[in-house]
Amino acid sequence: DYDQVGIKILTETNVESIDLEAQKLESTAGTIGFDTLVIATGSFPFIPPIPGVDAEGVCVLKTIEDAQRIAECIDQVKEAVIVGAGAIGLEVGSALISRGIKITVVELLPYVLPLILDPDMAQLVNNHLIDMGARVICGAAVTEVLTDDEGKVRGVKVGDDELPCQMVLMSTGVRPQTELAKKAGIDIGPSGGIVTDSALHVKKGRQYLSNVYASGDCVEVVKDFTYQRTISPLGTSAWRLARVVADNIMGRNSFQAPFTSPNVCVVGDLQIGSVGLTTHAASISGFETQSRVNTGPSAARYYPKLHMITSKILIDASRRIVGGQIISDGSGVKCRIDTLSVAMAAKMKVDDFAHVETCYAPPVSALVDPLTLTAQSFFDVC
Repeated sequence: DYDQVGIKILTETNVESIDLEAQKLESTAGTIGFDTLVIATGSFPFIPPIPGVDAEGVCVLKTIEDAQRIAECIDQVKEAVIVGAGAIGLEVGSALISRGIKITVVELLPYVLPLILDPDMAQLVNNHLIDMGARVICGAAVTEVLTDDEGKVRGVKVGDDELPCQMVLMSTGVRPQTELAKKAGIDIGPSGGIVTDSALHVKKGRQYLSNVYASGDCVEVVKDFTYQRTISPLGTSAWRLARVVADNIMGRNSFQAPFTSPNVCVVGDLQIGSVGLTTHAASISGFETQSRVNTGPSAARYYPKLHMITSKILIDASRRIVGGQIISDGSGVKCRIDTLSVAMAAKMKVDDFAHVETCYAPPVSALVDPLTLTAQSFFDVC
């Protein structure tokens, strides 16, 4: 119970302004004073500014209420278009297929899951989507949502083509919600997130404010290896940031390390995960990388319920592991992405990682783990 631990929650209340000098907020519930302030305003779905996006049947998925609205309308939907081939778009698409709805995925970039996978790994997902019955169009944009006389979605335009549909899911990413911080004079970085130091104090002008923090999707974070500023709109990232803020408010002097943003999603029968840099992200940051891909079984080959796990490891010129991508047709992705995340946090080189001990029991693992095989393939000469 929040009341028992001294937490007062004001629901259905909007904060309208922050006065940092007077240490008070103006809200729809009145003036609220503070000694310490945490700004955690989150993010909002980005919707491309194209004609027809306000039509009935155009959806986003960010909240439980968004999901409920989708659930209420899909009984009338026979065909749907997913705009954006990120994790949420593909997960919704596979769920719609399971409900008997035909889907078309339209992605502006050349392949699906472009922010977390390389093209060779993305092709495995693309093929699986096609096997499920989806149509996948990459390297093209939806330029208009078409409506009928009642203002309902009847299709979309992609180039010169019209794709009929009764629902459009805009899955084109999120943007930090920072208007309140901007109005208060708090610095906003090039990624659109709130600028903080490693203790998550916000910056105003030339100084960081010791009693004002920011946390969650609205915050700009530092990407590991490249040290570029970005946002990391993941639940795990929000938890890590919140923990640092809470520690510092309690006087524990915590600092936020750079992010590798490990992630995992499920598309149909595939589990898909990644951590750290992709080849493209490394290239545009000036990193030279090598990579290896290998496929191995999740259990002893004579077990009938084994899954095949395809893994890719990226290393830099010093042979340090800087990225990884894993796809399985059943299970085993999450634990291996976590393993790579730990290795990267420890700044491990692939030479050391290839010799790390792993456990073995025929029902649950192969004698040599698929990830170990991928690491060892960096030493193969033929």
